[in-house]
Parts: sequence; C-alpha cells; structure tokens
Amino acid sequence: GPQRGLLVYSDAQNVSADLKGKLASVVIEGHENHTRVAFLNIPPGRLAALGVKSESPLRLPVTHAKVFGWYDNEYG
Repeated sequence: GPQRGLLVYSDAQNVSADLKGKLASVVIEGHENHTRVAFLNIPPGRLAALGVKSESPLRLPVTHAKVFGWYDNEYG
C-alpha cells in the first residue's frame, strides 16, 4: 500500500550516519530489541473476589517488549 517502506527493520547495529538518505519514517533496530517475561501470582482468595473458583493460585504471564527505532526528529 501507500505506507510501504515507511517502517524498515534492520539486523545491523546502526549509528545515525548509517541512516542518512533512508526514506523510512522509522528503522527498527533488531539488534537492540528484547523481551522480558514475569509472572503475577494471583491467590485463590483474590480470584474468588472476582468470581473465579480456584483452589490454587493463578500464574499470569506478563511480557514486556522493548523496541528500539531510529527516526529523524528534525524532519517535517
């Protein structure tokens, strides 16, 4: 579509000079992106207060994703 090329992915570790002349609005730098997963332990008493019957705690996974992108903050 008309937005093709506005979002670009790069596996390289870039510096600002590497992006000179790029027409993309954002270049996602895959080298720096990462995720972390943690778990929330919800006890049976709290589940019961929410109307959920359970004899054991619920381990709810929570994922945090950090995405790094280069953009030209002086353009436009």
